[in-house]
Amino acid sequence: MMGKIPTMRKKTWRDRIADLVKPKGKLEAKAVSLKAGLGATFVSDLINKGRTPSVENFVAVAEALGVSPLFLVYGDENPKIAIPVIGIVAAGEGWIAADDAGFDPIEFAIDGDDMVGIEVRGDSMKPVYREGDFLVCRRHEGRNFDNFIGLDCAVLTDDGRGFLKILRRGSRPHRYNLKSYDPHVDDVEDVQLKWVAPVTWIKRHER
Repeated sequence: MMGKIPTMRKKTWRDRIADLVKPKGKLEAKAVSLKAGLGATFVSDLINKGRTPSVENFVAVAEALGVSPLFLVYGDENPKIAIPVIGIVAAGEGWIAADDAGFDPIEFAIDGDDMVGIEVRGDSMKPVYREGDFLVCRRHEGRNFDNFIGLDCAVLTDDGRGFLKILRRGSRPHRYNLKSYDPHVDDVEDVQLKWVAPVTWIKRHER
């Protein structure tokens, strides 16, 4: 009689904590607990007694282990989510169902390296962005930002001014124009930039 093929259980954050403290067992678990500013048996209780930590304590344990909370939860610093494409929107603003075979899922990920957030206040950027929207941007430092020309970007100029505008080329290398969304607001021309952060994700304000 053939036996059943064993199924591989998906690792949990408890398993990853256990893997990280395993080399020294209880001594390492105690050291991590104390480094996180928690009780001496806190990490052991997470692993062995099914204790569920608060978000604050979970982050403290991750930091004490030298990893990110994302790694403990997903096993990856930059987890990705596959989002199915269900339709197409075109002229007239109506959408129609998409052929499942014709579209690959969109891979959604928030990179872990130098992500920053911007909250929108007021209505000067309507209809692109609305009051209360939260924009996630990926920051890049340096001098050459030509790869981001034409994109919506949060920027910081060399003289310390912050803007959220459309990045354009300036009159010479390493100079940039910042085009405003609102036609009543002046563009900013020929500025040098400390960093540029293209908008990668928008969390719409829930009304």
